[in-house]
Amino acid sequence: MFRWPALLRYAARSLGRSPGFFLVTVLTLGLAVGANTAIFSVVRGVLLRPLPLPEPQRLVSLCEVHPSVAGYCVASPPDVADWSRSSRSLESVGLGRDWTFLLRGDEGSERLRGGLATPELFSTLGLRPALGRLSPPPDASAEEGFVVLSHRLWQQRFAADPGVLGRTLWLDGRPHAVLGVLAQGQRVPLLEEVEAWTPLPFDPRDEEQRGWRGFLAYGRLAPNADRAAVQRELAGLQERLATQHPDTNRGWGIDVVPLHERVVGAVRPALWLLYAAVSLVLLVACVNVANLSLARAAGRRRELAVRSSLGAGRGRLFALLLAEGSLLAAAGAACGLFLAVWLTDLFLHLAPPSLPRTDAIRLDDAVLAVTLAVTVAMALFFALVPALQIRRQAPLQELRGGRAGRDPATRHLHSALVVAQVALAVVLVAAAALVLQSFAGLLRWQPGFDTDRLLTVWLLSSQERYPQAAAVARHHAEVVAELRALPQVEEVGLASGGPLFGGREGGTFSPLDRPESEIAADWFDVGPGYFSALGLALVKGRGLLPSDRPGAPPVALVNETFARLAWPAQDAVGRRLVDERGGALTVVGVVRDVEPFRRGTPPAPEVYWPHAQRPRWGAFLVVRSRGETALAAREVRQRLRRLGDDDYVATARSMDDLVAAHLVRPGFETTLLGGFALLALLLASVGIAGLLAYSVAQRRHEIGVRMALGATPRVVRTSLVRRGLVLAAAGSLLGVALVLAAAPLLAHLLVGVSARDPLTLAGAVAFFLAAATLACDVPARRAGRTDPLLALRCD
Repeated sequence: MFRWPALLRYAARSLGRSPGFFLVTVLTLGLAVGANTAIFSVVRGVLLRPLPLPEPQRLVSLCEVHPSVAGYCVASPPDVADWSRSSRSLESVGLGRDWTFLLRGDEGSERLRGGLATPELFSTLGLRPALGRLSPPPDASAEEGFVVLSHRLWQQRFAADPGVLGRTLWLDGRPHAVLGVLAQGQRVPLLEEVEAWTPLPFDPRDEEQRGWRGFLAYGRLAPNADRAAVQRELAGLQERLATQHPDTNRGWGIDVVPLHERVVGAVRPALWLLYAAVSLVLLVACVNVANLSLARAAGRRRELAVRSSLGAGRGRLFALLLAEGSLLAAAGAACGLFLAVWLTDLFLHLAPPSLPRTDAIRLDDAVLAVTLAVTVAMALFFALVPALQIRRQAPLQELRGGRAGRDPATRHLHSALVVAQVALAVVLVAAAALVLQSFAGLLRWQPGFDTDRLLTVWLLSSQERYPQAAAVARHHAEVVAELRALPQVEEVGLASGGPLFGGREGGTFSPLDRPESEIAADWFDVGPGYFSALGLALVKGRGLLPSDRPGAPPVALVNETFARLAWPAQDAVGRRLVDERGGALTVVGVVRDVEPFRRGTPPAPEVYWPHAQRPRWGAFLVVRSRGETALAAREVRQRLRRLGDDDYVATARSMDDLVAAHLVRPGFETTLLGGFALLALLLASVGIAGLLAYSVAQRRHEIGVRMALGATPRVVRTSLVRRGLVLAAAGSLLGVALVLAAAPLLAHLLVGVSARDPLTLAGAVAFFLAAATLACDVPARRAGRTDPLLALRCD
């Protein structure tokens, strides 16, 4: 039996005699364990932890699919009502979407992030109230207005007053009685920002709304049903609906996705890649420490030989090495845990807003258990590597004066560890270089219009003040005219959406002369000055005019991609289109394509029609300023406030700000991956330098003989650097092979660059070899200054 307390005390004294080795090891492990623990806490909180809802494994997202809404999950209220009525695999189905309310208060109107929901939404998800109830009473009439508040809004706006129940809030000019308050932490997945929920303003079974697919559908599986059964059943229902309602449902399918996957699916590849990267850093650190431990054990061969000759068996020697490895691993893990707390807080502070479930990120028992398992594995690894050296040791030969430097097995093990370390580091450096090149492509985005001096402002007009579509159209025209007269404003346009500032909506369009051909396209309602304000060139025909008003012939403009698909080798101007509602539009012009923000993605077909002919209460104002955008933004907001007391006016944002907002997430991912790559590069360089330093120490006699026989310091230095570079080159080749094998995993994060890009991989290898050369040069220079007489005398 080993007396572990005594072994640990001796191991502590032994490590105390090598403070440099101890500090370097603990710092190396602390950095790697801290980063690994912090990123694992993120992966566990976002990806692995179940949704905080009752029986979350039974929750699914029900998405109607069609080429016109590729990449989006949408649902139509009447379709959902039909699924709920006919399905046996679904226990319940709920429907919801975000909405913007104008909340009228004592100081005017303000924007409130709201949502529309069916009563079944909350029961399907299993949400609970903190106060009141979440669904209207059965005897409530459809004309009555009700609102359910989020817990956060209840605390911030109403100071957590229990008397809020029954209070009237004026939303969009209509009174709504507060029906209930959601319990703390209770939020609708994918709609977490909603602060106030109201019922749908129409009957979900209303056939007039079947073509409005602006909602999210949530389902709860029946107790004995699985997702595949629901998929088959709803696919059959969709085919039946396509036959019954061809105008709105022809070509639409269904996709049943686990709700957890819908919430985190978009960030899953990036988070797993970051965790793989930080795990590689941990492996590089462990190999580095193992190499240092091996070198230290080689320097203690005589001590271990004496212990062996005095009766200590290999098991006892291994136990001693295990005790030292345990202390090193425990000290590194303790340092890492302190660092992990800080790194996790830093991650949450810097994380992009698009990262879901950040409230679930924390250092819990599972994260600590993984850190403990990693610590045990490191302790065994640090003991096993030098133990392999002990197994080959002949105590008598060592006591007679044998030199460790002549042990080829030890040299081979050192070299293998360095090659493995370099390969792992090259994988990270190459991956970081690819992601950095992808990010640089986003920075070079050229959309095809002038982005300088361009502002966007979201304007939401009151339906109470402008109840009719024609009235809000006149109001928006007056707003544009007033802003156009400002000294700092050059041009103003109005649109439901545009490049980088949202508002994307899709539909299908057919050329009137080829009704069998359907083209899935994004559509926008825009004002006459939109294209000139944006700086988007007109290729053919004319732009929109003030005369394109209600009662005038319906017209539209299309982009180059749409014109090429609809009328190849023909002039699109004068042709007619039919939209999915059956309305006919005459094409009066063709505008240039806007290049997508993601390089390598082809421009989507787009259709633009006059805002005045199909007005909406919310729209973006696109403002081209004459000088400083900040000054123009101030003038625009002041004028808008005077024009409409009941309008909601958002903060003006420049195109540069919009681009920067879209760069937050890729920039965050690039920074993290680049940081891990630099850390791995540093550790691998230290490993190579450590190997050469160990080699110089073990070959001191040989170097002295060579120099005594005439070898110059330059020759000695060159031979040692060459050996280090051979190992670095071998590891680099292995690392490139690993990158090529992992290319499909990297492809999810790359835009406009191939994961197998030869120039990027060659550059990463060259960068690493340059760093390795510098790392090799330090011990090589020291070896070149060796005094031959001292080296021979010491031996």
